[in-house]
Amino acid sequence: MERLADALAARLAAVEDAVAAFLLDPSNQRPHERYGRQPLCYQPEAAAAREPALRLLRAAQTSDARALLDYVAAVASAAYATVPGAAPRPLRADGGTDTPRQPVEPCFAGRPSAAVVREDGWSPRVADVVSRAGALAAKGGDDAFLALRVDARDGRTTYARYVYGALALAAPKFRAAVDAALGPFGAVSHAPLKPSARCRGRRGAPAGDEPAAADVLDALSSAVAVDGHDALERAHAALVARHEAAGPPLDRRRQSSHDAVQRILFEGVVCEVRFALGPARETTSGMAPSNKTSLSRSHRRRFG
Repeated sequence: MERLADALAARLAAVEDAVAAFLLDPSNQRPHERYGRQPLCYQPEAAAAREPALRLLRAAQTSDARALLDYVAAVASAAYATVPGAAPRPLRADGGTDTPRQPVEPCFAGRPSAAVVREDGWSPRVADVVSRAGALAAKGGDDAFLALRVDARDGRTTYARYVYGALALAAPKFRAAVDAALGPFGAVSHAPLKPSARCRGRRGAPAGDEPAAADVLDALSSAVAVDGHDALERAHAALVARHEAAGPPLDRRRQSSHDAVQRILFEGVVCEVRFALGPARETTSGMAPSNKTSLSRSHRRRFG
């Protein structure tokens, strides 16, 4: 694995050098009124100059990266074959086939997630979330709470701020509920609530680049690590017996990730629980703190 990783790193270093050479070549730039010069990153007139870097990138994808991924998949499959219990059967849960979105209050329906909605259109739930989450501003913490405090004062909010406040308010009870339901089956871990900067979307991007409120899939996330297929299925059954399933489970035990994901409705928001075969590990699912956005453009969304 180390040899394959080193080969991929060397190939990517060559790609980086080729991209830098392209960007810094004055013949591949044009005047810009604000910055002086601007690289021709996608313009047709620079297509030939970009080709060497693109060829190197394609080679890295199809050779070195593929070889490393195949090796990791083989190792994971060998480990998976040792998992105790019966052969996995598809998990059962009620719901549709699409990845569950966060519930959308009527005042946000059909709007971008960054669109401002005034107080006279709020539902009782929106007013309650804005008020309670805004009150947390006095305790410090994420700047979303301060924003919601201002929203409560000024009578205006966005879906992105509202849904972050709803997730933050539900987080403590959700984690306690997961501990109670799944603690008997294995080690439980909880992903930290992401900063609101991720939940709000790309800073400075036009509103048209934000996903519609109905396309937002951000969710609280927790995980339980179990020691076999039978334990995983018992844990999943215990979860959906206590909480309403928000769509069917994503059962990936026959794939390289070897886990399953179930989304549930909790305190009016969609939350996610991962069932992992093996030692406890921190769930990622877009929930770890980061400056990157998870409200990415609609055509690039990858949730859950």
